[in-house]
Amino acid sequence: MTIRLEDVVLVRGTQTLVNGFSAVFGDRNRVGLFGPNGCGKSSLLAAILGELPLEAGRISLNPPEMTIGYLPQVRELPPDWTVLGALRDRTGVEVAERALEQCASRLASDTSPDAAADYDLALRRFNSLGAASLDERAAAVLTELGADVPLDRTCEGLSGGELARIGLAGIVLSRFDALLLDEPTNDLDEAGLSLLVEFLDDFGGPVLLVSHDRRFLEATITSVVEFDPYLDRVSLFNGGYRAWQRERQRAHTAAIDEAEQYDESVAGLKEQIAASRRQSARGVRTANRAYSEGSVDKLLRNMMIDGATAGAGSVRKVKRQLEQLEKPDSIRKVWNLRLSFPQSRQPPASFTLNDVRLERGEFALGPVSLSINPAERVRIHGPNGSGKSLILDALLRDTLLLNALPGTRPWRDGFTSGSSVARVGVLDQQRSTVPRGATNLAEWFPNAGGMSAADARTLLAKFGLGRDDVDRPMSTLSEGERTRVGLALLAAGETTGLVLDESTNHLDLPAIEQLESALAEYRGTLVLVTHDEAFAEAISFDRTIYLPG
Repeated sequence: MTIRLEDVVLVRGTQTLVNGFSAVFGDRNRVGLFGPNGCGKSSLLAAILGELPLEAGRISLNPPEMTIGYLPQVRELPPDWTVLGALRDRTGVEVAERALEQCASRLASDTSPDAAADYDLALRRFNSLGAASLDERAAAVLTELGADVPLDRTCEGLSGGELARIGLAGIVLSRFDALLLDEPTNDLDEAGLSLLVEFLDDFGGPVLLVSHDRRFLEATITSVVEFDPYLDRVSLFNGGYRAWQRERQRAHTAAIDEAEQYDESVAGLKEQIAASRRQSARGVRTANRAYSEGSVDKLLRNMMIDGATAGAGSVRKVKRQLEQLEKPDSIRKVWNLRLSFPQSRQPPASFTLNDVRLERGEFALGPVSLSINPAERVRIHGPNGSGKSLILDALLRDTLLLNALPGTRPWRDGFTSGSSVARVGVLDQQRSTVPRGATNLAEWFPNAGGMSAADARTLLAKFGLGRDDVDRPMSTLSEGERTRVGLALLAAGETTGLVLDESTNHLDLPAIEQLESALAEYRGTLVLVTHDEAFAEAISFDRTIYLPG
């Protein structure tokens, strides 16, 4: 099974995302796609699926009928779908079954060889996907994954963790020939992550994945496709995550050395030219002064000038050497998120839950009693579906928010309180504070952030969102870009506390590291939900509250 890319060119608006990339991905290749948010990783996956047209080049599959499974970055499912319906969609069974039914219906009136061949192909695909046994396997796999959701339950009200488990179940249940996984670890707890690693280790076909979970990458990938918008290239590195990091650092160091040597050579040759010109100018001045003082005649003066300017040929030779110096590639200028969270002069926020009962869909939690003290740093942890996001919603019920969240709180009874003067910044799991409308960031952000248009553009630029990004519809922003917009909102005003739900989801690695640094310096109250253990280890928590599920 192979996926072949030949001189692929991908364009979005006026931006070229991929410019002439070629590669072949075969059985047991585990390929990690890396690059800054919005650089084209998800677009390349969409192109392989045939959902995004190429500007130039070709993508081919061998065999042509091979099946490709896709886990999208956004996990939302139609609320009226059942869990089983979602799994049938994610595993390709729904499409295969419809195709088989259409071919069977055609055979009733068309006995041509083409109709029979189409039916045979549809039947092979149906069987290869394990469609006949999916309903039986689905319940067992969901139980194994710890997803306590009935197959006939609708998707309305499912938590982010439950959606992640259903997405993982779709992968595990699938029998595709190849897999394209866009942020498969988002919202997955430790048990789910372990199962995903085990599944990929056993999977026989090629896998292309986008992820920023460092531990997951170390355990899975065998090669890297790196997007470098600064150098306008996409390149393939054959080696695992750590090996790629070492090679990337070595290449960066070598590029710096080469650039320094080039600069030194250029400076040396320019100095030779300048020295020759200074010496020539001094000789000419000496000849003219001697002539004006009468110590030499005109003939001797001219001979002295000819001697002083005889080095012109040498200067031309050095200039040719300068022109022939091969300039090295530009050194990668890595954009780093410049992130800090301004802290209010008001006292840090505090939160209290007293016998609170919470509900969302068919899930109920409580009674819960919890107090978070001013300036305390708290991690809320637990398996998928244990109610972590519900707890955050309850904590925020009576709190003055810096950035309002849409929707209603899952409140039933009990008592909550928050600091009445608190301005708490929120980044929820769905990034609800950042709409998906047709308006653009340049129009929306100044009002949302309470600042002038010029200041808004300046702030967004610090988050890697330049002119092209702020002027296009917000509906076209990638999930990583929407996360950065949400963080920019938090950086736009002073806060007494931050409540962050899976804040590293969709962020690239440099941005995650900058977020770690910003939170380390923040002195307001911090309440955080994360399954990214490397990120959690970098944050100094006063307390971890574990929900057993």
